[in-house]
Amino acid sequence: MITDNKFIFSDPRIIVVFMNNYGKIIIILFFTILAYSLINNNLAFEYSILYLYILTPIIIFIIGISYFIKKFAYKIIIDYNLKEITLYMYRNKKILKKNFQDLYNVKVNGYIIFYFDKEKVFHKQSNNKDFLTCIKRITNIEWGILCFLFGPDKSLRKEIDNSHI
Repeated sequence: MITDNKFIFSDPRIIVVFMNNYGKIIIILFFTILAYSLINNNLAFEYSILYLYILTPIIIFIIGISYFIKKFAYKIIIDYNLKEITLYMYRNKKILKKNFQDLYNVKVNGYIIFYFDKEKVFHKQSNNKDFLTCIKRITNIEWGILCFLFGPDKSLRKEIDNSHI
């Protein structure tokens, strides 16, 4: 969405809701299956230890993914009047407001990676031409190795590189 030199790029709402609550969804689903199995006697008590062995890696996986997802922005607002970029983060509901000069590098490597002084923020709209053009107006874009597999195609990269905005 574009309004008066302000550009807003966001992930679909259903993805935002799922990503912010996926841990709860997985655990509720897991315990629902466990309760159903216990009620119907499909799961004997002797196998409950085995069930805990299965649960432990799932919980560790959820914690690991949660740590990684906290570094992703689901909504980015670029305001050229204020020379400010606002990033809304997954999971922790953190809002980062940064000036353009705080952004010292942008790399597209499957995901778009914003490098600020003390933090690295990821965003997944690497094939969005309008978004990449807005970023190009702020700083140069570095195309990473994985960009050739997961990022925008070569013609879009060339078009973005040759744009003089």
